[in-house]
Amino acid sequence: MNEVNPISAFFKEITFYQSNHYGYYNRSALVDAFNNLPSGIKKYLLPDEKRLQSLWRGCDGLSETRVVSFTSNKGIAHLFGAYVIPFKELESYSGLVDTAKLRKLNDRLGYKFNIGDDESEVLVIQPIWNKKLSSNLRQYFVG
Repeated sequence: MNEVNPISAFFKEITFYQSNHYGYYNRSALVDAFNNLPSGIKKYLLPDEKRLQSLWRGCDGLSETRVVSFTSNKGIAHLFGAYVIPFKELESYSGLVDTAKLRKLNDRLGYKFNIGDDESEVLVIQPIWNKKLSSNLRQYFVG
């Protein structure tokens, strides 16, 4: 029986997520791979609590997608959409992944996955937006 390594399976999904900017990617596969990670790995991948206060999401509107990316660079966030929304507008989520820590783990484990961190990303797994955000989204319009 061929046992799947949950850590390498997660890294594989991350590479698909990061490289498929122009096509369709089933983000549910990334959520499933995240959920299968050992709890110690999930804990290691958490961003520092202080960092969460300075994260931004650039987008063209709210979506119900199962994984979204935030960056600590507000200017870069603006490149990804007309709205730049702060992390504080999230009501809840099931997990967080700091891509800088992910890259370090990739190297430490000797994996050869191509993990990027150009935008100082934090991936939010299964985000739930603040219910009032849709009626107040205009406040985050940057054009």
